[in-house]
Amino acid sequence: MRSYELMWILSGDSTDSDGLASIDKFKALVASRGGEVKQAELWGRRTMAFPVKGRREGAYYVARFSVDGALAPEIEHAVNADQSILRHLMVLADELPEQPEQSATQTQSGTETVAPAPVR
Repeated sequence: MRSYELMWILSGDSTDSDGLASIDKFKALVASRGGEVKQAELWGRRTMAFPVKGRREGAYYVARFSVDGALAPEIEHAVNADQSILRHLMVLADELPEQPEQSATQTQSGTETVAPAPVR
C-alpha cells in the first residue's frame, strides 16, 4: 500500500452538504478499491488566482489515503470524471509530513485567500 494525498476544488457555490457528499463519495471510492482514507477535510473557501471553469471562488478539500499503487490511476480517473470537481491534484505522499500545512490568511470578509509563495 502506498500513501497518497488528493486535493480537489468544488465550486464556491457548493454547500456544506455538497462537500460532505463529495468526501463520502471519495471515501466509498477508495474503500471499493481496498484502500483506507486516513484523513479528509475541508480546507476552506478561497479566492482563486485565476478563473477555473468560469469560477473565481472554490471550496478546497484535502484527503490522505492509502491504496495499492496499481489502483491509484483508477482512483484519479474516477475523480477526473466527477463533474462537480473543478480541479484536482493527486500526489504520492510517502515523503510528505503527516499533517498538511495550510498557507492561508484570513481576510476581513471571512473568505480565505492563498498566501503567495516565498521568493528564493
